[in-house]
Amino acid sequence: MIKRFPTIPNAVSSGELTRRIWQSPKFFVQEPDNATAFVHQLPFRIPDKIRRRQVASFTMLFSSQAVDIKKEIEEAYGRAKYRGTPVARLIDGALRAVLTEAMAEIFIKAKKSDDPYAKYMEGGRDSFATAARPRRVPNRDLREKRAIRLARLYHKVLPTAAEILNFVKQYDHHKNDHDRFRTDVENKFPIPWITYITRGKALQHLPEIPGHEASQTLSNLYCTRRQLAVGIVWAIEDERGEQPSLNATTILEEYIPSGRKLLGKSRSPKRL
Repeated sequence: MIKRFPTIPNAVSSGELTRRIWQSPKFFVQEPDNATAFVHQLPFRIPDKIRRRQVASFTMLFSSQAVDIKKEIEEAYGRAKYRGTPVARLIDGALRAVLTEAMAEIFIKAKKSDDPYAKYMEGGRDSFATAARPRRVPNRDLREKRAIRLARLYHKVLPTAAEILNFVKQYDHHKNDHDRFRTDVENKFPIPWITYITRGKALQHLPEIPGHEASQTLSNLYCTRRQLAVGIVWAIEDERGEQPSLNATTILEEYIPSGRKLLGKSRSPKRL
């Protein structure tokens, strides 16, 4: 075996070197034209510090190949995760908290200032923080995946929803015996989500359709098959614990039509 260095670096030694050269970054703010820069600065140049720590690793990592360290770090920023969460999201949330804290302090100082109107400024840090809290913006990719899932689920349960409605409408006897009625429906349709109907969860979250209440009961069920299918979809989605939660009308009017379009696009042949 040919040895070029006293020690040939491997993944473990290179990883340990990375751990040893790290130092907590310094933070400062710059204000170039029309911008505010939040700067994190390591008090060393990465290649230089590796050379001082271990010549063999420096030579193998940086001398034997062309390395654009700036580009590598910028691209790693988009890929890296910390404990399962994208670093870019963590940094965004952390620096937003810094800005909120700074602005809250400015607000408190303004309340205590000599301005003649300062005494009319109401609220404190808690109300300030609540108002400054970010509002969730749906991720487009996740929204589209959810729309496709809900559309597929809707079309899957729609035929059975129609059968259930027909069965309930024709079930005239023993309707006053709610327990027996519920048991008969569950026995007739032994499917995983039938209890969302018989126990009322789906029936309490139906989409709003003119002439039909958005909340009904099994013994007084007069919704449409579309309503019932969406109520089932809502209950299944609620069990998944998806956030942000959707109401049934949003599922019917926004997500299912969107999911249909996306499914149609994915199935259409490519144009040559």
